Amino acid sequence: MCHRQKLGYMALGAGILALGIIIGQVITPAIEAQSNGVFDNITCRELVVVDKDGEKAIALQSDENENSAIIYRPLKKRANVVALKLASNDWVNQIRISDEIPDGSGIWLFSSRLFGGNKLKVYPPGKKGGQVELYGIDTASGVKINRGNIYLESSDGQNMISVKDVKEVSKNAFVVFSNDGGNSASRWIRGRGRKANW
Repeated sequence: MCHRQKLGYMALGAGILALGIIIGQVITPAIEAQSNGVFDNITCRELVVVDKDGEKAIALQSDENENSAIIYRPLKKRANVVALKLASNDWVNQIRISDEIPDGSGIWLFSSRLFGGNKLKVYPPGKKGGQVELYGIDTASGVKINRGNIYLESSDGQNMISVKDVKEVSKNAFVVFSNDGGNSASRWIRGRGRKANW
């Protein structure tokens, strides 16, 4: 094969290659991810959005136990600390808002017949102070402060207010009670081990 023929074949190959590139650009439609990043549908079991440092920022996930949407706190020293969680599973639907201190404080709203209806719990930061709980169940509704140290409840046929003794915590310091049978009020006499009616 002479030099002129080699040059001819090279030119022909280059022409075919250029023609293929041009046809591909004209005929093949643009891929959405490379054009504007808009998708009609995404199917996956977990979708994670990360921040500029590569830490989790938002997660949508589904597994055999729960479906959830989670927003993480944007602090480097507290990476993967949940700030807001919306979740649903077989026994409860819940929204949890965590405080800046990762000690379980924050707000928890949940609805569950298995756990007694609807509740809103507020947990103060730190170990001092007590939680506040508002609840509505099939038989009653009420307010508990500091796990029942102060307790207000109303149900069909009766209303009650009770305050625990701060030292003898197993005893009710004051109780006000009203039902179909009448009204009553009593107080616990600390140190004497007995109750007195007003």
